[in-house]
Amino acid sequence: MTQQSSPPRAFISSTSIDLPEYRQEVVDTCPTMGYMPLGMRYWPAQDATAEEVCLRKADGTNVFIGIWRSAILPANWRRARPVAARSA
Repeated sequence: MTQQSSPPRAFISSTSIDLPEYRQEVVDTCPTMGYMPLGMRYWPAQDATAEEVCLRKADGTNVFIGIWRSAILPANWRRARPVAARSA
């Protein structure tokens, strides 16, 4: 019997009320591309700030997808590492 590996995870970040149709399109598209969508709306309340939780969770994913109308990035913002496309 072979062990199935879990699908790669895509962290989806956006404000909860801004651009909901775009967020939903990303959530719906991720599984069709082999990714499991993850984001704050899937997690229970936690004893940490939203920023702390998001950074911790995003560090454990394969892809980060940010959806913003406009943004001012904090001074300590880290640029994402380039991700090479992989074929099965």
